Amino acid sequence: MEDMAKTTKWQFFVPGPLPAQNQLNNMQRGPKARRYNKAKTDWAFLVAHAARSAGVPPMAGRVTFSFEWQELNRRRDPDNISGAGRKFILDGLVGAGILKTDGWAGVAGFGGETFVVDAKRPGVFVTIELAE
Repeated sequence: MEDMAKTTKWQFFVPGPLPAQNQLNNMQRGPKARRYNKAKTDWAFLVAHAARSAGVPPMAGRVTFSFEWQELNRRRDPDNISGAGRKFILDGLVGAGILKTDGWAGVAGFGGETFVVDAKRPGVFVTIELAE
């Protein structure tokens, strides 16, 4: 078994598809505004559970993120997918106590981001790596 003290990279999968930015924008308008808060809470719980189940520990320093977005089809634009998805993922990790903050003190940057079609397993693979 790999020594956890030497581990600098973790990966976990969040089943989806996660909401796209356009969906979130629509949830924040008018009487539907409560739906945004519920979606944010629900996705934060799912992200926290996926990360904890994969053994992702609390991060002491700054980290970088990479994402592989797996979509049902090509109907949604990549920028809509990742914009909302990143927000929910980072907020979920902060809520779980894995990240201290999703601001400058916790996030060093975003690495690679890929988009693939996988109708049988939509979601996102999240890779977290300690920044040097």
